Amino acid sequence: MFLLDTDVLSASRRPEKAGQGLETWVANTNPRDMFLSAVSILEIKIGALRLSRRDQRRGAALDEWIRDRVLTKFEGRIIPFDALTALRCAPFHVPNTPPERDAMIAATALQHRFTIVTRNVRDFQRMGVPYLNPWTDA
Repeated sequence: MFLLDTDVLSASRRPEKAGQGLETWVANTNPRDMFLSAVSILEIKIGALRLSRRDQRRGAALDEWIRDRVLTKFEGRIIPFDALTALRCAPFHVPNTPPERDAMIAATALQHRFTIVTRNVRDFQRMGVPYLNPWTDA
């Protein structure tokens, strides 16, 4: 089972950013084995709101993609950030402080025994979370 990091979700929207490795990995992976963290939904929505401030049309298109494609495609496979996951996340912040949302995604993966699919391996390596980089590992 795989937890897609936000960068994978973003790249899937734009084929020119996805690259052959990601496309191959997605094509060879059962969609029912792919999950999202609610934290990734937060990150993408923040991106849509920020984009709307600069370019309303593009921001609206991103918001529509979230609503009509992401939430629909991953219905039943979006994992909430709950109290047990928060308890698992806290130790990531002592003594070091990784990016908070990455730590939340990492804790979600550990709590549910998922492998994170990401291009951002450095932060997840430090937290000891199983990961796969489809751009280089696939």
